Amino acid sequence: MSINIPSVGCGFRGKVKQAILNNLESFDILEVMVDHYLAGSDNSREIFQKISQQLPIVLHSVALSVGTAAQIDTEYINIVNRTIKDLNALVYSEHLSFTKVDGIDTRLLLPLPRTSAAAEVAIKNVKSVKENIEVPFCLENISYYFTHPESQYSEVEFLNLVCQESGADILLDIENLRINSINHHYDPYKYIDQLLPNRVQYIHVAGGITTAELELDTHDQKLSQTVFDLLKYTLKKQNPKYIILERDGRFNDFLEVIDDCHLIHEIIRRGHHEQKLERITKPIN
Repeated sequence: MSINIPSVGCGFRGKVKQAILNNLESFDILEVMVDHYLAGSDNSREIFQKISQQLPIVLHSVALSVGTAAQIDTEYINIVNRTIKDLNALVYSEHLSFTKVDGIDTRLLLPLPRTSAAAEVAIKNVKSVKENIEVPFCLENISYYFTHPESQYSEVEFLNLVCQESGADILLDIENLRINSINHHYDPYKYIDQLLPNRVQYIHVAGGITTAELELDTHDQKLSQTVFDLLKYTLKKQNPKYIILERDGRFNDFLEVIDDCHLIHEIIRRGHHEQKLERITKPIN
C-alpha cells in the first residue's frame, strides 16, 4: 500500500475570510461548509469558486441528519451536488448524528442511540447519499455529553458498523475523540486501534477547553499536545488524504491557525521519514 502525504488546511470561516485569502500559500487545501456556501451572497459564492481554482476543496455539512428515521432530504442532496460541482470538491462529509426530529431542525448534533435499529437507519440513509453524489462520502464521529441507556455498542463499534455496512469512509475528529475519551472514561488509543483498517480518509483537529466538570468542544483554542500525540498515532495506523484544522472562534490571532498547520506538516514529514526508514531497515526473511 502506498503511503499518502496528507493535504493540510483549515476550515473556511467568513470572520477570517481576508486572513485566509492573504495566507493561501500556507494551506494545501480548504474545507468549505455547504451551509455557509448556501447562506452567502452571490459575491461570496464567487469568492469560494475563485479559491477552488487555486486550492483543492473538501466539503462538509451539519444539516443532513443521517440518523433521522426518515428518507434523506433529496432537496438538500441536490444542493450538495450543485455545491460539489461549483467547487469541484474532492470529498463530502457529514456527522454520524441526527439534527432533525419529526421535521424540526434542532440545530444540534445529537448522538444516536447505539443500537442495531439506529444503525440500520443510518446505514440506509448513508447508502442513499452515496448513490446520489459523485465523490467519496465520509462520516464523522461527534462529541457528545450523554449516552442513551439502551445503547448496545461502544462508540467505535457503532461507527465501524455503520461505515462497514454502508460503504462510507471515516472522518476522524481527533479533538472529539480526546473530549469523549475523557468525559466517558475510555482509552483513545484503543479506539484508534479498533477503527476499520485503511478507512480513515479525512481528519479534523481542533482545540477545546477544560471546565471543572467536562471537556468542551469549542473550536477556539490552539491544538493541545494530546491532539498532536493522537494525530501522530493515527498517522501510524491509518492512511488519510486530508487533515483539516477547525477554528470557529477567538480569531484575534489567526497566526495560531497557520502555526498549528505548520506543526501538522512537521508531524507528517517526520512520520513519513520514520516509515521510510522502517521499510529500508526491515529485515528480509
